[in-house]
Amino acid sequence: MKSRGIPKTALIRLRVTEEESAMLKSLANSEKKSTSSLLREMVLTDLRSTQRASAMENHILEFERRLVNTLGYLTKEMRRLNSTEQVTLSAIDIFLRTYLTHTPPIQEANREFARQEAKRRYDEIITAIHRGLSDDFGITEVARTFLTSEENGNERQ
Repeated sequence: MKSRGIPKTALIRLRVTEEESAMLKSLANSEKKSTSSLLREMVLTDLRSTQRASAMENHILEFERRLVNTLGYLTKEMRRLNSTEQVTLSAIDIFLRTYLTHTPPIQEANREFARQEAKRRYDEIITAIHRGLSDDFGITEVARTFLTSEENGNERQ
């Protein structure tokens, strides 16, 4: 009949030299243990430390994997930001070149009127952007709507 609750054990044979055997017996006597219990304790201690080291290695490997993924994401994000910055600077460059090429200089007598008209148009653009963004429209849709209304306004004049 098998007894439940008692862990199964295995018999392990170990060959050691006579010097090692004498040293083990001396150590066991000094600790008031049997040689087999001393060896068992030493083996179990070593196994537990190996398991802890293995768990720590797994933890370090998992951390390194997460770190690599994070650095990959940050690198990708930096490339995207760099590209966005280049697009923005290109758009500003195109706008300035277009403005300087197609806008004639303003006569001194008309400067105050031009300044007031520019302020009015700028305020309209800012209001349209604010209204469009608060209504969850994209900036492209805001620009499309504003430019269409601008063209219609110019045709009426």
